[in-house]
Amino acid sequence: MTAMNTHRAELLNAFKQLEQNFEYSKTDSMSQEFIDQLCKDSPEFASLHRHYQALSQQPLEAQPRVIVCGMYNAGKSSLLNVLTEHLETECFKTGAARVTAEIQSHEFNGITLIDTPGIDGSETDDSSAWEGIINGDFYLYAHNVLETEFSSQETNFLQRLSTERPDFHEHHLLVLTQADRVSKQEELEERAQAIKDCFKNQIKVEPETIIASSLRYKNGVLNNKSKLRQFSGIDDLKNHLNKIKQSHLEGKWAILRKHRHERIINELTKRIEHQLESKISKKQRLESERNQKLASLQNTIATSFAYALNKLAELKMA
Repeated sequence: MTAMNTHRAELLNAFKQLEQNFEYSKTDSMSQEFIDQLCKDSPEFASLHRHYQALSQQPLEAQPRVIVCGMYNAGKSSLLNVLTEHLETECFKTGAARVTAEIQSHEFNGITLIDTPGIDGSETDDSSAWEGIINGDFYLYAHNVLETEFSSQETNFLQRLSTERPDFHEHHLLVLTQADRVSKQEELEERAQAIKDCFKNQIKVEPETIIASSLRYKNGVLNNKSKLRQFSGIDDLKNHLNKIKQSHLEGKWAILRKHRHERIINELTKRIEHQLESKISKKQRLESERNQKLASLQNTIATSFAYALNKLAELKMA
């Protein structure tokens, strides 16, 4: 009977292995749980999904969202204050210390202007900034004219924005701020060209550029000095914003948002399908392994059964 006990132990062991391989068989479905897992596994998918959610909550006919972004102390808030004619009072807070730690927005002249934290801020600021930036329609990238080279934070930011928002190439304006701090026109033009070259290296497109001075515009308006206002570049920037407003009234931005929404849905769908295909492939592989184990088990059972029959026959003959 020792041989019978040995075969019984083999059968039990085979069954245990087979049960362990049935754990995979819980069917995956397109549920929120599945989406949440994809977001955890892939930061790119998570960012794309957040963009989709934000865009889905925004009416196609909503006012254009003009995002002002750039490094800390690039003059973003000052720029927004003069654009909204807040010359003696601040709509967007400015200061020597970092004051923009979260998104600030203001509706003005048919456009929603949005100030974002400096992209060289804290990790929390960066996350907050990106949440606002990714859902913009048009971008004003502010850069201090005194800084002729881009930091690693700027290059990383522009590369990410270009990747996640391919239409950024068509819907941006490079604004060189604090032009009043460079007295010689020749030096100003050299600095501007160097910055444009750095910017082009990141987005691979020649940027449309405006050289601006919020201080000149403010002093020009308050002191009635037309030359200061003329050379501030702010009126040129306002004209550009008026074109954006006019395009919105003509229905252009609603069409662009629709196309962007469709692009994001297509990209999300492709990524989800890829993940599902991977899971299906894994399931098929596990099924194949299970079938092999099942065949082995059936063979073990058949062998054991034949062995038992032989033993019974031997006992009857004895």
